[in-house]
Amino acid sequence: MGSYTDVLVLRHTDDDAAHRAAAVSPVPVVSAGTGDREHPTQAMLDLWVLRSKLDGLAGVTLGYVGDPACRYARSLVYALAEFGAAGVVFLPPDGATVPDDVRSTLARAGMSWRTAGSATELLRNVDAVTIIPFELSDFHESAVRSHARSARLDERFVFDQALLRRTGTGVPVIHTGPRGPELPPEADDAPNVHYFEGVAKGVFLRAALMAELLAAHLRR
Repeated sequence: MGSYTDVLVLRHTDDDAAHRAAAVSPVPVVSAGTGDREHPTQAMLDLWVLRSKLDGLAGVTLGYVGDPACRYARSLVYALAEFGAAGVVFLPPDGATVPDDVRSTLARAGMSWRTAGSATELLRNVDAVTIIPFELSDFHESAVRSHARSARLDERFVFDQALLRRTGTGVPVIHTGPRGPELPPEADDAPNVHYFEGVAKGVFLRAALMAELLAAHLRR
C-alpha cells in the first residue's frame, strides 16, 4: 500500500496495528482508531474545539460522558495531561469502570478524577463536556448493524434542551459522533452545544494533518 500512496490512514481492530504498520511503511501512517487503545485525531479535534471555547485547557476540569474504557478516552486523557488540565469527571454507563491504565495516566499527570451519577451533577462540576455514543459501533463485526436502541436511554445520561437551559448554559458541550439519544437534535439550538462545529472542524483538522505529513514526506 505504501508503494501506491503518499500517506496511509488506518483504522483497525488490533490495539497495535498502527505501530506495526508504521514500523514497515515507507510513507507516514495516520491512526484513525486502533483497537481499544487510541483514537488520536478525534482527541486532537475535540480539544481544539474546547480550547477555542475555554481560552485554553490548563486547569480545566472536563466532563466525559460514555464508556471510559474506549480508545477515545485514552487518547483524550493523554492529550489533556500535555495541556495541564486539572482533572476529569466521568459519567459512565451502568457497569462501566475507569480502567487501571487510564487511572495511572491521570495519576502520573497529577490530574484528579471521579465519577458523577447524572448529567445534571456533571454539568455543575465541570468546565466543559465531551460525549461519545452510548451505543458504540462494534468494529470487530463485519456486518452493518442497526443503531436503533432497544430501550430508552436513562434520563441521567441525556443532555436535552431542558437540562442545558436549566443547568449547563455556560458549559461547552461537544460530541464525537455519531450522536444518539444522549444528545438529541432538540439541543442543537443551545448556544453551548457545538456538535456541528466539531463536524466541520474535523474536516479542516484532518486536512491540515495530511498536508503536514505529505509536505514532510515529499521533502525527503
